[in-house]
Amino acid sequence: MTILFISPTNFGLQKPIEEELRRQGHCVRFIADDFLPHDNGYRGKSILKKVIDYILFNNKKILKQHWDEIDTQNNIFSEKYDICLCINGLSFGDYVYNKLIGRNPNIRFILYLWDTLNFFEYSRNFRFFDKIYSFDYNDSINNNLISFLPFYWVPTTETYHTEYSVSLIGSHHDDRLQIAEYVAEQLEKHRLSYFFRIVCGRNSSWRPTLIKQYIKAFIKGDKKTIRNLRIITGRETHPFITEKSFSMEETHEVIAKSQCVLDTDMSIQAGPTPRLIWALSQNKKVITTNSYISKMPFYDSNFIQVIDRKNPIIDIDFINRNAEYKFMEYLKKLRIDNWIEELIS
Repeated sequence: MTILFISPTNFGLQKPIEEELRRQGHCVRFIADDFLPHDNGYRGKSILKKVIDYILFNNKKILKQHWDEIDTQNNIFSEKYDICLCINGLSFGDYVYNKLIGRNPNIRFILYLWDTLNFFEYSRNFRFFDKIYSFDYNDSINNNLISFLPFYWVPTTETYHTEYSVSLIGSHHDDRLQIAEYVAEQLEKHRLSYFFRIVCGRNSSWRPTLIKQYIKAFIKGDKKTIRNLRIITGRETHPFITEKSFSMEETHEVIAKSQCVLDTDMSIQAGPTPRLIWALSQNKKVITTNSYISKMPFYDSNFIQVIDRKNPIIDIDFINRNAEYKFMEYLKKLRIDNWIEELIS
């Protein structure tokens, strides 16, 4: 089949999907996707900001201009496709849909969400898609158009000696740094090793939005937000904070060298993170703040410990205990080859 694959490029997570599609014999045209200027789909914006963004987004015809430019560079709308596969569908819309369906009346549209509806109004494009999947458990429960499909994992033949009792690699958001600090204190008391890296792109300039956040936090006495803003702008350093972005391969290697993975999800999401799935696929134990994990089909209490994100007390015995994950059939479904087949079948 010929597949138009539209996806963000966060941490290179789209690459194994494209590679597996090609390995399975499909012809793939890949288009990198991202948020567009003045998009009013973000949750949590003020009504005024949403109205302003809506006017600018529509008056400038940003979607049409954006996709006409892509077509000029890549000549995508004149080709034939069997499937349009979108990850999140950030810049997807009626213009793209009509262009593709006009040339390909039998094309199938498939959407996979690796972010939650609590973050962005991805549902605005649901009417265009024949199948919709999401990594988020609650989104799939609350919307009958969505099927639950956690993130994929990729088999590896590399073996490593254990170097860390616990590891964490993730982007800087919510209270991840505070949780990591609290857990590190407990590990140090028991002389257990750890590798914690939280990726934060620095911006030394105080943009108006950051100044506004700082003033609000200062008035409220919100020390956590003030500290995070100081880290973002480079005013404060921390041994866990890094500007280095870890590739998927580097993350897999750190997981392979660990007894256990610390998984701190975003508070607004109920989906298992890629690192949690990757850890289980490598027979590693997981300590997670995701309280919904116990409802999921791959849950095993011997291998997954849920902690309170506000009071993250860990069980040292859980880390040291010898255990082997019962590799459930459901987890096999998430191996990249099976995951792709489920997605495009």
